[in-house]
Amino acid sequence: MKYVLMLVLGAAIGFLTATMVGNSLRQVHAFPRGVMAVMQHHVGSLRQSVRDDRCEAADVQRRLDGLFHLTTDVPAAFPGLRDSQAFLDYNATLRTRLSIARDAEPTSCSTLVPLLQEVTDACSACH
Repeated sequence: MKYVLMLVLGAAIGFLTATMVGNSLRQVHAFPRGVMAVMQHHVGSLRQSVRDDRCEAADVQRRLDGLFHLTTDVPAAFPGLRDSQAFLDYNATLRTRLSIARDAEPTSCSTLVPLLQEVTDACSACH
């Protein structure tokens, strides 16, 4: 009986430990996933605006600003790639294209489409 109790206790402790380790590992990847998810949301919102032909200047500018500011977090979100010059170049290209799009201040969907294509091409280049 004593051995069965110790076996059950050991299994319970092992399960709890494995759960805590799993949660810790999942939290390590939360920041990179979060940054990419928010960027994907902004790009998706811009694409939806184009599909709906509702490219209001203020909304478009807010989305482009959000994307631009998120690019400062990209290197921090991927600390293993901070020393990769190619990764930093991809991020710099994305920042440049977003800066151009922001400065263009698109006021219609026809002016947003080519700018958005440049931004999504820069995103795709890194992926």
